[in-house]
Amino acid sequence: MLENQKDKFNLEGDVRYINCAYMSPILKKAEEAGIAGIRRKRRPYEIGPSDYFDDVILARQKMARLIGAETDQVVMIPSVSYGFSMLLQNMKGKRGQKAIVITNEFPSGFLSLERWCREQEVDLEIIEPVSEGIPKGKSWNERILEAIDERTACVLMSYVHWMDGTCFEVEEIGERCRQYGAYFLMDGTQGVGIRPIDVSKLKVDAICCAAYKWLMGPYSSGFAYVGERFSEGKPLEETWMNRANAQDFSGLTGYCSEYTPGATRYNVGQTSDFIKVPMLIEGLNQLLDWKTVEMDRYVEQLMEPLDRFLEEYGFGLEEKKYRSNHIRGIYLPETVDRELLLQSFEEERIKLSFRGASIRVSPNVYNTREDMEALIFCLQKSMNK
Repeated sequence: MLENQKDKFNLEGDVRYINCAYMSPILKKAEEAGIAGIRRKRRPYEIGPSDYFDDVILARQKMARLIGAETDQVVMIPSVSYGFSMLLQNMKGKRGQKAIVITNEFPSGFLSLERWCREQEVDLEIIEPVSEGIPKGKSWNERILEAIDERTACVLMSYVHWMDGTCFEVEEIGERCRQYGAYFLMDGTQGVGIRPIDVSKLKVDAICCAAYKWLMGPYSSGFAYVGERFSEGKPLEETWMNRANAQDFSGLTGYCSEYTPGATRYNVGQTSDFIKVPMLIEGLNQLLDWKTVEMDRYVEQLMEPLDRFLEEYGFGLEEKKYRSNHIRGIYLPETVDRELLLQSFEEERIKLSFRGASIRVSPNVYNTREDMEALIFCLQKSMNK
């Protein structure tokens, strides 16, 4: 069983950082790798042609292992918006069709799909839950599945909802998309790296994922899983690094028309970041060592006393099937004094996020049961008697 891992991070001892959905702290090993990368750039004459590719391939291999994909299906992207832009430009829609997105989808996905709909003259359908209250997961999933029909060109949605951790029946959604020939694009940012995922079991055409949250990587880095429907597509940019002759530095002006194998044509230019890529590798190494199934179990146990409190004191709690273990949206009842609650968070040095109408709690393996007890104490203290 996985034990607390706070010693692997440079977190202040008295800070209760329960906010990985905002940004993960960097691992000590990743920090050292980044510093080594900076020092390496001091002597560019020691960097050879193979150095531009070896670490990139290694990072893609490790990400592929994490999600159950083949290495050639994984590419490096700088952001989720970049990934969705490259995918959507390879999709054709027509008037009379519709694209589906869920309400309050993260802007990177929503805005990318909204522009695609305008350009393709496709209707955009936003699927809302029955109500803003909880539980809402079951009815929301039912609405999504019912909306997918012969008019559907594309479904774009998050693996779990980024604001409150609502889980979606992605296997069933993928199956229904496949039934009607619709593309299924997923934002995996708020789940991949903490929640077990196997793309071989999902009928998903692509997943875009920022690395600076649950993958414990640096900012402006990420990965995309690209399925077969995009294997012959056009990349967003024509970087020399994605051409078949890229490793022949003396022959680059041969202007090779052939791309590298698999989906690697979609790799962002200048993938060979000698600072960030080694940091990504260290983050992935640690995740593979911890195992996401064990990490998921660890945070589930952290959440158990909080869930009992929320249910007992009338905050509301999503059905277990539809709530993730690593993100919990707490919707405050009228009995809570919000100002007193914020003051209590400051006193206890609790760091978390407010998203929409909820407080978003998102622990990871560096958090302790004491962190969660302090959170419960603040919630209870703020309730009007």
